Amino acid sequence: MIIDSLKNIGKYEAICPGLQEAAAFLATLTPETEEKRYELSGDNYVSVQSYMTKSPDLCRFENHKRYTDVQFIIAGREWIHVSDVAGLTLLEDRYDTKDVAFYDAPETYSLADLTDGWFVILFPGEVHRPGGGPENAYANVKKAVVKLAF
Repeated sequence: MIIDSLKNIGKYEAICPGLQEAAAFLATLTPETEEKRYELSGDNYVSVQSYMTKSPDLCRFENHKRYTDVQFIIAGREWIHVSDVAGLTLLEDRYDTKDVAFYDAPETYSLADLTDGWFVILFPGEVHRPGGGPENAYANVKKAVVKLAF
C-alpha cells in the first residue's frame, strides 16, 4: 500500500506500470467530471463514481488478482482499511468474472484516511475495505478508481 498526494504520484511510476498515464488522467478530474468508465491504454481503465460513505463495518474486504487499484479522492473524505490477504477466510470468489473476491475481516489492519487530492495504491494481495467513513461524519465522496493490469 502506498498513500500520498497526487502531486507526488510521479515517485511511484517505476514500480507501477501504467501509473504515468493514469496520473495524467487523474490530474484532469474535477467534482464535475462525469461518472463513468474511462479507457486508458491496454487493459487499464478508470471508473469515476460517487457515493455516501458509511460505517466501515457495513463494507467488505476485497482483493484483486489481475489489477492494481489506485483509489483517488476527487472530493470528500473516505476511510479505506488495508491488510494482507494471507490467512484470511475467503467468503466469495468472483476472480474469474469480476477480478474480485471478498474476505472476512482481519484482526488488524491499517487505515488510509483519504481526502481531496490523495490516493492509495493497492497491489494484489492487499485486501482493502473501501467506502467507509468516520462515525457521525459520513459524507458524499467522489473518487476515481484506476485499474492497472498487473
